[in-house]
Amino acid sequence: EIYYKRRNDPPNFVFNAYNYMRFWKSTNNILGKNFDLYSTLDDAVNDANGWTWCNYDDHNIGMFRDCGPTAYQAHEWTSRVRGGDGAAFFVYLPDYEIVPFTCQVRRGPQTTNSLVKSEVSCLDGETLASCGIDGWHNLQGTYIDPSNPNTCIAGTHDTNPVLAVAVCCTFPDGSIDSLQLL
Repeated sequence: EIYYKRRNDPPNFVFNAYNYMRFWKSTNNILGKNFDLYSTLDDAVNDANGWTWCNYDDHNIGMFRDCGPTAYQAHEWTSRVRGGDGAAFFVYLPDYEIVPFTCQVRRGPQTTNSLVKSEVSCLDGETLASCGIDGWHNLQGTYIDPSNPNTCIAGTHDTNPVLAVAVCCTFPDGSIDSLQLL
């Protein structure tokens, strides 16, 4: 297990776990400055025994690229396309209660037509936590369906393929009041 603890975030910073799982960047994400890593929850709570080594900025390599307590740890990462480890996320609340939740990445159908959008919706009981796009050229972008806040929509400007990507999470009953999408 690895415990990731944010600190000293710049104004208006938004942490997006899905992005970090896809591409572990150094921008606003430097070990010892913007975050700390720990081997145990107790260490994370007490700011003790923080890790001292991390690597970044390798395309399609996600968190926590080669990071280790004191030195390089080979293949310690998440990735959709280049192997690596799985990841589960937990929210740590101030009263020391840990709230486990699960997230699934859901993908809409691929579209190559600017008049046809790719749409994907979260299932009943899931909350849309992130709306994104998988594609590489002439993207129209993504948006959340105003009539259904659990639906992500993506489009293309030409015949290059794109598809909508939604991160859909299930939270325990009563654990959150709402989730604000930015």
